[in-house]
Amino acid sequence: MSADFPTTAGVVQPTIGGNGDAFIAELNSAGNALVYSTFLGGARKDDVQAIALDSSNNAYVVGETSSTDFPVTAGVMQNKLNSSIGTNAFIAKLNSTGAALTYATYLGGSGVDSATALSLDTTSSDLYVTGNTSSTDFPTTAGAFQTAIKGGPNKTSGFVAKISSDATLLIYSTILGGSLAKDNANAISHDPSGIAYVVGSAGSFDFPVTSDAFQKRETAVGMFLSELNSVGSKLVYSNFVSSTGTSAGATVANGIVLDSANNVYIGGYTSSTTLPTTKGVIPDCVWWQGRRFRPLICWYEYAAREDQDHSGQTQFRQSSSGREQEQDAKDYDRQ
Repeated sequence: MSADFPTTAGVVQPTIGGNGDAFIAELNSAGNALVYSTFLGGARKDDVQAIALDSSNNAYVVGETSSTDFPVTAGVMQNKLNSSIGTNAFIAKLNSTGAALTYATYLGGSGVDSATALSLDTTSSDLYVTGNTSSTDFPTTAGAFQTAIKGGPNKTSGFVAKISSDATLLIYSTILGGSLAKDNANAISHDPSGIAYVVGSAGSFDFPVTSDAFQKRETAVGMFLSELNSVGSKLVYSNFVSSTGTSAGATVANGIVLDSANNVYIGGYTSSTTLPTTKGVIPDCVWWQGRRFRPLICWYEYAAREDQDHSGQTQFRQSSSGREQEQDAKDYDRQ
């Protein structure tokens, strides 16, 4: 907690509000001066987890807060902290100079909630937000894919929400998870049709997957890729990638990006020696000698849904040294 953290004149919050605040800062292109720098928070702990910019350089941030006096704005969809035991997620938009909050809102229930990532629709300025919740009363919308968390106390599931451009409306909000262990949503993207792509880690054996999934069940904590339709009511696709056979080891996805053809690139880490890989890739892509967790530098590029072979088997792709390899998903090379 730095009371003397460098802020600039005229910003929305030039001084710290309490026990550790979030901050948002813009540096010039040379990296040697602050364009603006501001705190964002209340009397308790506040933390930014992700940030995005629009074409006007307005900043969108998401994270978590335990502050009852977090600086929310008038008319937003949730204007108070609903948790007395932990945190709620927050979503905020700052103008291009950091001088004003366009909006700021809570999002959460009576448990522990955190927003981990966001994806900005640059046409509508709606936000796709993902994160994690233990709240049995986390706000979801009618007709959503999963309207309540499953499992008992201390169960954590992911959530996916689409928020209107002025943060007055939950366009949709759904839980994403099973009932048996912790399922964490870590990153999100979306395509032009409004399909949301979410990745993270799943510990539940009943984490929701679709019938065409490459791997329907896990043998350890595995990464997941789930695609939700444009209204959040249905899984277009959902799949595990985890250890095979009896090998133990966690695999976690922490980042996602789409290309112009809606192929999906996922980055994360694994401690598994049997994570499915494709032929012709970097030889040590899942095994770095002497490290407990081996970075997933061989990331998976899941083709768009139409990229299936004539037998209906889903394929996956991977690029290595400029060469694109394709292989039937049930015939992967175990390294």
